[in-house]
Amino acid sequence: MSKHDLPKTAERSPLSRRALIGGGAAALGASLALPACAPQPARWDHETDILAVGSGAAGLSAAIFAKGKGQRAMVVEKMPIIGGTTAKSGGGHWIPNNFVLRELGVDDRREDCLQFMARAAWPDHYSATAPGLGIPASALALLEAFYDNGWRAVDRLLELKAYRAGLWFLSTAVPQLGPNQVPDSLARVVPDYFDHAIENKVPRGRTLMCQDDQGRLVPGSGMIAMFEAWLTAQQVPMVVDHRVRHLTTDGSGHVTGVIAEHEGREVRIRATRGVIFGTGGYAHNPEIINRFQRNRIFGSCAAPGATGDIIAIAGEANAMLGNMTSVWGASVILEDSLDGKPLATTVMGTAGDSMILVNRDGARAVDELRTYNSRTRVHGDYDSFNELYPNKFLFMIFDERTRTVYGGNYPIPGVQDNPPWLMQAATLEELTRTLSARLDALAPQVGEVKLREDFTARLKQTIERFNGFARRGVDEDFGRGNAGCDRASFSISSRPRPDVPHEPNPSPNPTMYPIAGKGPYYAIILARGALDTNGGPVINGNGQICNQQGEPIAGLYGAGNCIASPTREAYFGGGGTIGPALAFAHAAVEHACNTT
Repeated sequence: MSKHDLPKTAERSPLSRRALIGGGAAALGASLALPACAPQPARWDHETDILAVGSGAAGLSAAIFAKGKGQRAMVVEKMPIIGGTTAKSGGGHWIPNNFVLRELGVDDRREDCLQFMARAAWPDHYSATAPGLGIPASALALLEAFYDNGWRAVDRLLELKAYRAGLWFLSTAVPQLGPNQVPDSLARVVPDYFDHAIENKVPRGRTLMCQDDQGRLVPGSGMIAMFEAWLTAQQVPMVVDHRVRHLTTDGSGHVTGVIAEHEGREVRIRATRGVIFGTGGYAHNPEIINRFQRNRIFGSCAAPGATGDIIAIAGEANAMLGNMTSVWGASVILEDSLDGKPLATTVMGTAGDSMILVNRDGARAVDELRTYNSRTRVHGDYDSFNELYPNKFLFMIFDERTRTVYGGNYPIPGVQDNPPWLMQAATLEELTRTLSARLDALAPQVGEVKLREDFTARLKQTIERFNGFARRGVDEDFGRGNAGCDRASFSISSRPRPDVPHEPNPSPNPTMYPIAGKGPYYAIILARGALDTNGGPVINGNGQICNQQGEPIAGLYGAGNCIASPTREAYFGGGGTIGPALAFAHAAVEHACNTT
């Protein structure tokens, strides 16, 4: 019997990172050529009702929803293991009106949440008094679909017992700024990333996390393990090392299945109700990045299979593309990302209270505690007079106190560690010379960046101004620490070492402490990185991929990072990617299974 006669269930064999990357190496050169869809083959190797392409949150949940409706389901994954980028994530789901909020009596009203999402996702269009909130009608429809399907998706997964032990809020010890707008039971819950927006009526409680049998919160790998176990128990086929190459269509253009490649052989899979893509973005495809990204991405922590295959595949069906210049941002340590590492370690939170981020002008450029996606976007700010990007690199400057007290909180290394990307100097003048020499040495790899001639003087002025803010507890330039999400970020990313005595921060704002007047001083170069990209085929509220005329392509659906993000560039809170992935996987299955 051929191995294609019966799909094999994915096996979790131990793989090194090098082996894992090697498994997807062929995908790194994915072509953007757009051939026509393949005609229906005379013979199919497999047949199912719903075919999920990709095995992250979108793909696995789509298979669960389909099986839960009594449909046949199948998952194909091009990499050698199940999980995609979801397995590398924190695993949170940002879900408005979720069941825990409802049980607590918190009314996360649809109209209020839509207003908040429109404000965050479309700040250049948004108007509270305009019809449709000022944003395109198709965009509002996607936000409505997200709200409507998100909580239903989670409810359905709970009903089907796909979560082994349920869900709970992502919580931490979050210093309060004033009276809560939600019940006291949410006082320790991590807030939304734009909790301070006037439109955000429920700033805490929308991020859910999976729990294990002991009630502990588990990351994305735990979530994937739960979904995989459920599908295995339901005998849903999940095959790995199967890379989808082409769509198949009937004479009317209806997508009927796919042609995948496995060990050099074509595998033809029929999907009677729909093909749902959840294959990730294109963060690991340099060709597509160079074509669409205005600013260079120096590293990504996305799974190596994130090479944008859907762009060419859906292009066979004349799919419309959208949001192609956007990413889910997260800074990376520049030199660490250049060290031959295919997968970067992202700087999700900056550590330390006596720490600032400055640009080539020696000036602060951002609230250092803004969340990763928002903070990373400032790397693309443009200086129209000098015709350059002054924030292309941001320099994380900190003193001995932060190194000692917060060492070990990435990216600040432990006090016994001295990685080559950590620069140390006795004075700010010496630190400037060290930084300048390092930038010159890196220029052939990363492009030319020069510090201003008066960088040291301006850096001293910046530090003096910051120290005044720290003593008063108010950051007059960027509002550091004013928002609940700032306090939460600091609480998570800046945990003092328990074995190091230190003077408590007397400031009314615990996120700022005056930078020392004498060295040693330290610097780390941060560059623009990505969790993944979030552009691709455009979908409608049913999760259907649309053609160039804006009409849905029958039988073809998408969810997750592989599509044009329904939330645009906005990352509403923890789980801002997984929440929409679940919602639109649910929408797609509902539509596919209810369409004759």
